[in-house]
Amino acid sequence: MLLSTRQRAQLEKIIMQVEKILLQADAAEKRAAKSQRTVSSKKRGRKPLSKNGAHRRSRADAIAMRKEIRAARRKGISAAELAKKYGVTTSYIYQQR
Repeated sequence: MLLSTRQRAQLEKIIMQVEKILLQADAAEKRAAKSQRTVSSKKRGRKPLSKNGAHRRSRADAIAMRKEIRAARRKGISAAELAKKYGVTTSYIYQQR
């Protein structure tokens, strides 16, 4: 089957489009695999959010911690000791009045 120059050019354009689609599909698969790896790594365990190792607290835990801090400050425990115990800054301890 003989093809004209125009038909060959059209076929080449079609081939280029198919190759482009295949490359995009491969890239999408790689992104999906990478996101699956990051999701699974996040499920393993959280890293501490701050440099001193403090973790995120639930709202109830934070409220309980604030009450404990206020009670300890009333008893005269130093802010530095409380900050070290709870993994927060001393300025946070002073703010809890």
